[in-house]
Amino acid sequence: MAITFVTQYDLEFFTKIESDLDLKMIELENFKRELSQKINNEVTEAQRLANVDVKENLQSKKGSNNTKQESEAVKVLRSMD
Repeated sequence: MAITFVTQYDLEFFTKIESDLDLKMIELENFKRELSQKINNEVTEAQRLANVDVKENLQSKKGSNNTKQESEAVKVLRSMD
């Protein structure tokens, strides 16, 4: 089983897929907003921790010659703050 969160922006895309496959996805009508928010919070926290980890790793390499890829990663992470 897989759960896919579909927003109003995704609806047309998923409707087309359903039509092409001649299948209909099951809508979980009883899916609680609280559970959705909890999952979102957990994903957001995991993303934050991953960003902190990457920043710390890049900081520890600061004395060495940063590669172009590392420099780009720093720019992306700073833009996320």
